[in-house]
Amino acid sequence: MRLRNELQGEMLKDDPSEKAAMDLTGKIGALRTEMQANRLTNRLEVRKQLTPEQSDKMLILQGRFQGREGRRGCGRGMGSHWGGNFDGPGQGMGRRGSRGSW
Repeated sequence: MRLRNELQGEMLKDDPSEKAAMDLTGKIGALRTEMQANRLTNRLEVRKQLTPEQSDKMLILQGRFQGREGRRGCGRGMGSHWGGNFDGPGQGMGRRGSRGSW
């Protein structure tokens, strides 16, 4: 979070430094790569300890969730930070205030 906040702060400047923004982006990318590698290592370690039946079940469950991973935060609601359509306040926001106004 700290690096993303630094990047956002840099980009909010009147004259952002391209070098600083690129350096921060590189650091964020390296950390994401490291996290993905750690997840893979952990998953492989778990699979070594499973019975064949448990391993099969794990693969089935992973297949069910695989299509959902890339959709977090997208869709209807408050919109996307990446220029998506803003479709309103989203479900559950309700009206605020005693007079029913926003």
